[in-house]
Amino acid sequence: MTALQNKRSDLRLVTIADGARDNGNFLATAFPEAIQIRDFFHAAENLKKVLDNIYPTDSERAEQRWNELRGTLLEETNGIDKVLAALRDDRRRRNGYSPQKLKYFTRNQERMRYAEFRKKFDDRKWHS
Repeated sequence: MTALQNKRSDLRLVTIADGARDNGNFLATAFPEAIQIRDFFHAAENLKKVLDNIYPTDSERAEQRWNELRGTLLEETNGIDKVLAALRDDRRRRNGYSPQKLKYFTRNQERMRYAEFRKKFDDRKWHS
């Protein structure tokens, strides 16, 4: 990477990974200058699991909330903050749900700012 960065200092390294700690730790150590992003597929999958736990007897409501919050997470500025607030609010209404289930989102909050990342990189040329 250093040789390429020496030639093209305008390029930024971005890593995309699921939320597994081993992956995140490896990428952070190997590429400390990189912008880290959690892949949206795994974020949406974890969101569904949380909602299924919040609404264990109402799969229709869980699916509805998943569709709403998945869009918020991906499209809205500060989407992750809005999703966390909504999940905490939903959880409070459903007594007994553990905040442990939100850990994936709180631990990866800064890596799930999808609208901000898209806006930040929208004007840049992407190379693969």
